[in-house]
Amino acid sequence: MLRKSLILALAAALLPTGALAGEEPKKDPAAELLNRTYNLALIGQDLVAGGTTYGVALFKRSALAEPKKGQPPRLEAPFAAAALPDSVNSVLAADGRLYAANGPRGVKIFETGGEGTLRLAGEVATPGAALRMALSGNHLFVAMGVSGLGIYDVSELNDIRTLAVHDTGGYARDVMVAQKTGDGGTQKTGDGGTQNDGDGGTQKAGDGGTTIYVANGKGGIVAIGLKQDLSLASTARLELAGDVRRIVPFRDGLLFSLGTKGVCFVAPGLDKARLACTANGDVARDLLVVADTVYVADGGAGLTIMDWTDPAAPRTVRSLAPESGSLNGLLLIGSTIYAAADYYGVYLYEMSDLTGK
Repeated sequence: MLRKSLILALAAALLPTGALAGEEPKKDPAAELLNRTYNLALIGQDLVAGGTTYGVALFKRSALAEPKKGQPPRLEAPFAAAALPDSVNSVLAADGRLYAANGPRGVKIFETGGEGTLRLAGEVATPGAALRMALSGNHLFVAMGVSGLGIYDVSELNDIRTLAVHDTGGYARDVMVAQKTGDGGTQKTGDGGTQNDGDGGTQKAGDGGTTIYVANGKGGIVAIGLKQDLSLASTARLELAGDVRRIVPFRDGLLFSLGTKGVCFVAPGLDKARLACTANGDVARDLLVVADTVYVADGGAGLTIMDWTDPAAPRTVRSLAPESGSLNGLLLIGSTIYAAADYYGVYLYEMSDLTGK
């Protein structure tokens, strides 16, 4: 009861609920903040930001809750929050900023300071619901559901400009950017992360050598080649039976979730001949790649661990079901996996305990 009262007071003190949109507040910010955490991002050394059903919650890595027998440790309740008028589907931290995909309210951009301060510094008005994001330089790429892909210049927060909006022909759930580098390799960006492939395995598309891969829901995967002015140069599609929710770089290609139908790999040219899949337990909501091991936030099945040493023959190693209803998002910090969960906030898993290495 005391914890609930503290969070209620904290949420009210930081950003009055509905103040950003001039709307009536939701009824119970404490319950919302604690009940569902979708996605995580690291701020500085000791803070983890979580996108929740009620806004952004901040957790201290050094503050652990009392562990329950047979369950992984978890972070203590959030010590600070920025209440927003809609769910925050994902968060992305870079260069002293925290980007929050706030559904139909667009993207809220906070400047982050010491001791967990968040100052709303900019807003991106998106034509559709902001679901997930990727950042490449000053360009913010936003997956916007039925409204497709939005590209925005966020170099100046007081003058955010819409650069392009592209129809993906499906329901854009996630986005990954692949740009050619000077050494012939490829830089891939999704949720603020990058991976360099020296073999240059990613398809070059358009004058600028930039390809945007979109997890397009029941529309499969679409690869959008862009010219230097960000206009459309080419498109390629991979039609699949399933709901493509998440897409991340892996080896010379892409790893993606098919919702309830498994986790799959495909070459960057979206060649079906190099398509390989393995089953998961529930709904694959997020993917974390560490070398040849893939960790899956597998909804109600918990944390599923897969061996992808041979991309043509992946296999599931084990699944760990948490006490909470579902796992939704994964973040790797050092050798610890932070898992965004329903009802219990953030779980912690040590990789050495999971793999025995």
